[in-house]
Amino acid sequence: MEWLVLILWLSIINGALGGQYILNWMGNQPKYTGGQPVDVSPGVMTFWREVSKFVWAAIAVTVEVIKGKPVKYLWPGALSMITIVIAAFTGVIENIGFFYLPRYYSPHIYAPYVNIYLAFLPFLGKFLFDAKVRKEHWIGITLVIIGLATPHLPVMLGREYDPKAVLDFTGIIWIIIINLCLCSQQILNNKTVQTVLPNVGPNALVVWREIWKMLFISIALFSIPIIGKIVGAEEGNRFFSLFSGSIFPNNWMPILFVVLAGLTGYIYSFGFFKLSKFAAHFWVPYTNIYLALLPFIMFLFGKNVTGYQIAGAVIVTAGLMVGVSDYSKNKVEEIEKKYKDLA
Repeated sequence: MEWLVLILWLSIINGALGGQYILNWMGNQPKYTGGQPVDVSPGVMTFWREVSKFVWAAIAVTVEVIKGKPVKYLWPGALSMITIVIAAFTGVIENIGFFYLPRYYSPHIYAPYVNIYLAFLPFLGKFLFDAKVRKEHWIGITLVIIGLATPHLPVMLGREYDPKAVLDFTGIIWIIIINLCLCSQQILNNKTVQTVLPNVGPNALVVWREIWKMLFISIALFSIPIIGKIVGAEEGNRFFSLFSGSIFPNNWMPILFVVLAGLTGYIYSFGFFKLSKFAAHFWVPYTNIYLALLPFIMFLFGKNVTGYQIAGAVIVTAGLMVGVSDYSKNKVEEIEKKYKDLA
């Protein structure tokens, strides 16, 4: 039964994650925003994304309450709330990066790199939850490294290549930041579910995290431009421009894509909390099957996709999956919870 739940939710999560990459990219392309300049900063996009996610989650919680769920089961408890707050902070940073990267790169170019942290999840699972590390994990790590290197073979072999297919220094920095944020969130999601009070469901957890994320991004949008003026930052400064502009932009088309991305974000956030009762390295790798499909999808959007990029995406996906391939020998078990759900 556990595997049926995993397969169902992993299918939903893959669709939501892949859809979010594409929506984030479309919202940053003038071609899809009415032919006008996007003129909406990553910080403002992050704000509207979190508003969208909060609204969807709040609707779901309201439905639960109307159907008879006691309001007391909306409070996760102090310990769980601490993990939610930290995850919300790193989540805001991560989302700014996810709105910065698609301005300059197609999703099929950078998406595999923001998942490098997954190679280290088995060892974190061993350290934090005493989950077993197997030889398959070492094979998976090797495949991930090979897959990430494959798109760069033309450069290594001295052949012609598309400069837009290579991340610049700022792009690499964002890749590192996003990896750290995503890795911390996988651990924090497990800790949230591990410490949450009885009968508190995923929707309530998503609502609380979105409340904190809206608070953090609102503070950033208000304070960072002021700091920029105080220190005399130049117009277009790479850091301060991340938070520039009004939350009510002249062109609302990019926000439409962001709101839709918020819906997919709510869906996969719910799914992540739903599955976080299991040690992350048992199931998180399966959430990245969409990586192998992204090059084909972006090809349909008219992007220049090479055979090396397709091969790299497929190899990375295989590497991320191989650690949980032999489930017949490795039963998926729930992590120990501090509080048991009440009947």
